[in-house]
Amino acid sequence: MGSLDEDILDGRALERDEALALYAGAVVPAAAEALFDAAARVRDRVFGTTVHYMATMGPILACAIEPRCEYCDWWRARVIARSRLAGGAAALAARGIRRVLLVGGSRDGDYDDAVVDVVARIREQGLDMEIEVNVGGSLTAAGLERLRVLGVAGVTASLETVNEPLFRRHKPGDSLAARRRVLVEARERGFEVRSIMMIGLGESDADRIDHLLELRACGGLRHLMVSRFTPRSDTPLAERESTTMHDWARTVALARLLLPHVRIGLGGGVDLAELPAWHRAGGGNQLFAMGVHTMEPPPALRELATPLEGGLRLVDRRPLLDRFLSDAGLRPTFTDRRLGP
Repeated sequence: MGSLDEDILDGRALERDEALALYAGAVVPAAAEALFDAAARVRDRVFGTTVHYMATMGPILACAIEPRCEYCDWWRARVIARSRLAGGAAALAARGIRRVLLVGGSRDGDYDDAVVDVVARIREQGLDMEIEVNVGGSLTAAGLERLRVLGVAGVTASLETVNEPLFRRHKPGDSLAARRRVLVEARERGFEVRSIMMIGLGESDADRIDHLLELRACGGLRHLMVSRFTPRSDTPLAERESTTMHDWARTVALARLLLPHVRIGLGGGVDLAELPAWHRAGGGNQLFAMGVHTMEPPPALRELATPLEGGLRLVDRRPLLDRFLSDAGLRPTFTDRRLGP
């Protein structure tokens, strides 16, 4: 596998059968080291040693999907009051953040007017901050155009899984077709596209590779977050086992080889203790260093939380992230440099 990374950097795209063989060959941790080595070399050549720090803020809108997704409890979170949005963004900017991902909330139908209002309220503060939005499939083409006019930099179209029966089973009130439409229409309007794939809903290896190939074929993808299924209490999948970290890591590695110029970040179900596994498998180079949310942070992060007005909490993870980056020979930056072809 020594020349594989060089071939990829020279522009060769992995074929489906080749990707499946590499993925299957890494199912045992001891056999995955060569795959991880190749993925890490590709990441280092493309992104170097800088890691972009950005932030999240949410929920900006209620999750009104019915029936609810079987593995998610986001609908329980209190929505940030509209009057507090600008203050939350300003608090992030004061700490150096220059890009924020605003996280919904989805619903059956569009959230166009609401998302435009949220962005406009933040824009009124004159902050030097790039904005991304994620409300699932709840944006129309007209809504995307309005966000483009407001200078929104990126749109998230999270497919989670491309196995349609599996999507319908676990997300019965949601629409994979709507999410795919947002992916395409956002790319057509020049947005940077972010997507999310979840590992562990019952999908096959082929489903995972086909998911990555669909994202590659669509084009315009700049950010991919790989989530790991982790059961939530009081949800229909509360008793289901978590996906192994190795299964997640080998997916990160294949994502790097199939999408060499895409930033591959941590998704849900992956905590900061897994940063070494993420980096070893070719993940990089972007991390959510801060977040403004309404939820109580987990115990490991409570000492890093600062209360804001309106019952918000700003969690600054930099003390933990900076330590990892320093040990790994990496350096953080708030500046998001455009890389790749």
